[in-house]
Amino acid sequence: MPLINLQVSTSLSSQDKDQITKELGKLVSLMPGRSEKYLMVGIKDEYT
Repeated sequence: MPLINLQVSTSLSSQDKDQITKELGKLVSLMPGRSEKYLMVGIKDEYT
């Protein structure tokens, strides 16, 4: 199962996080044998 762990220093709204997750899912689905359905995304904002 693909995992993308993203850490950003800025504050993100839940809408921003949802949009990022959707866009990453689209990119992962371009890879043979991968589906955004099985993608795990961890987003930590305000990371220092």
